[in-house]
Amino acid sequence: MEMGKSLEAETSGESSAIDYDVFLSFRGPDTRQTFTDCLYHEMLEANIRVFFDKEDIHVGKEIGDELSTAIEKSKIYIPIFSRGYASSPWCLRELARMVECKKYKPSEKEILPIFYDVEPHDVKLKSQLYVGPLEEHEERFGPEMRRKWEDALTSVAQIKGWELKRQGYRKETIEAVCLDGNAQEIYKSEEFSRVPNIRFLKLRGGYFVGDFKKQLSRLRYLSWNRCPHELLAINFHPRNLVVLNLSFSAITEDWAGWSQIKVAKKLKVLDLTNCNNMTRTPNFSGYLSLERLILKNCRRLIDVDGSLEKLKCLIFFNVDGCTNLTELSEGIGQLEKLEYLYLGNCRKLRKLPESFARVASLVELDLSYTAITRLPVSIGNQKRLSILKLQSTQIDELPSSIGNLRELKSLFLSGTKIKALPISIGNLESLLELDVSGTRCLRLPESIGGLSRLKVINISNSCIRELPRSIVMLKDLEELHGRDCSSLKWEIPEGISELLLLRVLDLQATRIRNVPATIQLLPQLEKLNLWQCKKLEVLPTLPTSLISLSFGSSLLQYVPDLSNLTELAELSYGGHDESCHPFFFQDGPCRQSLVFLPPSLSILSLEYHKLITSLSFHCDLRNLTRLRIYQCCWKEVQLDGLEQLIEFEVEGLKLLERFSGLSRLKRLKLWKLIGCPNLTAIQGLGSMESLEQLEIKECPKIESLDDLLNLKKLEYLAIRGCEVLPVVKGLDELETLKRLDFNRCRSLESFTNVFNSKIRDRCRITIFNCSKLVDPSYGGLVSSYKQWKAQEVSNRVRNQSSQN
Repeated sequence: MEMGKSLEAETSGESSAIDYDVFLSFRGPDTRQTFTDCLYHEMLEANIRVFFDKEDIHVGKEIGDELSTAIEKSKIYIPIFSRGYASSPWCLRELARMVECKKYKPSEKEILPIFYDVEPHDVKLKSQLYVGPLEEHEERFGPEMRRKWEDALTSVAQIKGWELKRQGYRKETIEAVCLDGNAQEIYKSEEFSRVPNIRFLKLRGGYFVGDFKKQLSRLRYLSWNRCPHELLAINFHPRNLVVLNLSFSAITEDWAGWSQIKVAKKLKVLDLTNCNNMTRTPNFSGYLSLERLILKNCRRLIDVDGSLEKLKCLIFFNVDGCTNLTELSEGIGQLEKLEYLYLGNCRKLRKLPESFARVASLVELDLSYTAITRLPVSIGNQKRLSILKLQSTQIDELPSSIGNLRELKSLFLSGTKIKALPISIGNLESLLELDVSGTRCLRLPESIGGLSRLKVINISNSCIRELPRSIVMLKDLEELHGRDCSSLKWEIPEGISELLLLRVLDLQATRIRNVPATIQLLPQLEKLNLWQCKKLEVLPTLPTSLISLSFGSSLLQYVPDLSNLTELAELSYGGHDESCHPFFFQDGPCRQSLVFLPPSLSILSLEYHKLITSLSFHCDLRNLTRLRIYQCCWKEVQLDGLEQLIEFEVEGLKLLERFSGLSRLKRLKLWKLIGCPNLTAIQGLGSMESLEQLEIKECPKIESLDDLLNLKKLEYLAIRGCEVLPVVKGLDELETLKRLDFNRCRSLESFTNVFNSKIRDRCRITIFNCSKLVDPSYGGLVSSYKQWKAQEVSNRVRNQSSQN
């Protein structure tokens, strides 16, 4: 698809560990906002795992690992052929990859084409619609690639698909209907006789009424959210039903529909999400073809019927969020094909049934946020297990058999009571991600060095005191997260230079003192976070690959020149030793200039700088779009040279008296000014013509603001704690305002002329503790405020007239 790299699937997890049901291939500008988006969300509602990419553009010529793996692991490919499909090299690459996967695994893969606004002969290259773009691609990618794409197109075009363009939307060809009526809507059987070929039906609430003996015979998909507790229809027998979604319904286990729907021998998906009247499940004996059973968030459910054991085809079972479920049926052990078991947030579930030992096909197991205290030794039998989630359980140790899980890719232990990991953890040769954040774990075993494929370690907010020496053996490690480990006394070893793939090193709020010079040898390092490392003394020369850098320490004695970090986009720079000012040049007795920063910076945060001076920017920051200044002692902030700023936040500048250069911030959209008690005026505010959000809070000495009439894009204005501000001018000209908040502006007498204002009536306004405006408070729409103030003026005039 001509999109980016964000993955969308029904469940989260390491993308490479997920088998998808469907891979959608489409050209975004053609169908993303219309047909494809509807199709995608309908599939999600049916708990179909869909790979759907939501970005807008691709960079580069090859399909990335994530997309290639997603295609390989998907069972069904749905290319949506639109008029512009062939103009996208990315779509053509995807299609070629699908054909390739289908060729090697013909019995496991299906291609189901949709001809959206083209016809099959267009895709067979019998018209210029696709031939033209292919000729252009040949100039760029060569004749061999063109032949490969032509073969893929003509091959898929031979498959009978869904021809939207030719079929049109006549009643006899209508296959999908969405009825979005109210909960009491009545749908009579004779109404459905007009659409005999309906295969997909979605409705929200409502009642089926009448005899449906001759209706809905071809129905495959029924989404009936908020289904009422009683079924008024008779002979409701959708024999060919494959997907039934009754989520958010009032039905119980005694619902009359269960007996009628039993005729649906092909039913594969049953979704009962949020059916909160259900205390026990229905008997499943009539649904022996079920592959997916979803009981998510059925909060009153206390019993899963023993007939569960008869569902020999069940692959996916989700009871996540069934907070009253105390035990799982022993029948779980009979589910030979079960691959996905989700028990997360079943907070009363204390143990797994003994029969769990017989389940051997699991790919993903979620026990997070349950009351389970022990993981059975039999867990080692799950030879296919890829994802194991144990977050916030009561488990305090792992069995050594966990080392038998040779296919395990993700192990989540955050928030558990585990104090140590077994040595056998080093046998998890496929492990990609290990999360022990927020645990009582005191150490990681040296055997961790055997995790040769490990990409991510997260020990954040844990009790870990040091990391093993063997950590430098993790040649594939890309991310090491260790923030808020207050007990961590570990110093980054010289051998860290061996981790050539390391991209993220996050040690925020740890006791680290020094960073070895060898860190500059990490060619892939993009993010280094040493924020709030209060004992940090030295920062060496850093790798030029850095994109994000955060550091700050009152003990910091040396910081390198950062101007050579040509990729650096984000810098957070905190307080330092009074004698160390690596980026500030003292160009006068009361002035500091910011220097030695790369022009690539787009985000800059300056915090806890104590010297009482003025601040100016004398380096090239032409790309800076976000600036945050927090708890500094500057009396003046000069903003010359920052014309590209879009967001500007200032908080806690107790000595600040003035800004200069505000009038040049023509692109600024957001400005937050908080806690500046010595600021008396803001000059240049009226020139910020792009401003959309303005917040001025806890600035008690501000006496005046510029006229705001030129802020034609302002949508939100909040003024709080400006005790002596008497008036806000120009608001009456601002038609874009959506929200106004005034709080503790005790001198504020006026902000609008209720008889001549362009502020839209639907703008919301809140006034609190502004006694000269409203006493005691007001909250509502501007239209009501205008009426109220107009009535107040009228009453005042009437009273004066009567007195005269």
